Amino acid sequence: MKTLNKRILFVIISLLLVSNVSFAQTQAKPVVFADNNIKSIYQDYAKLDAALVKGDAAAVKAAATALASSLKLVPEAKSIAGKASQIVLSKEVKEQHVYFAGISIDVIALVKKSGLKSGELYVTHCPMALDHKGAYWLSGSKEINNPYFGKMMLRCGSVEETTK
Repeated sequence: MKTLNKRILFVIISLLLVSNVSFAQTQAKPVVFADNNIKSIYQDYAKLDAALVKGDAAAVKAAATALASSLKLVPEAKSIAGKASQIVLSKEVKEQHVYFAGISIDVIALVKKSGLKSGELYVTHCPMALDHKGAYWLSGSKEINNPYFGKMMLRCGSVEETTK
């Protein structure tokens, strides 16, 4: 009986060790940006993305306003700030999505140009967005949370590229 208990205990400990190793390997490294201004832009962009996913109009306008301010701090991003301002002025969700798609392409380019010191971001694509023209967005997670369709088609899309 003691031998059986020792074997069971050994199996349990082994399983726990293996699961902890697997868990540690799947933990994402925190994203560290090479440029703090790009970090601010991405943080505000992520808030806009989350607000669009939720369909929260007030949060969309607040996040777009913050993003426009962050974009103005980077000389090569000032032209993108106008697109963020257009989201604030938009009354139609479809129109907001069009501006968000344009902002996404520009923010993806800014992040790639600036680079990351560590961690990963994901360039994600929804083929059905913008009347089946497709659209991209940048995400901090491999899990799809579609800002173009929100709850209606939350998981529509795929990771197309990993930015490191």
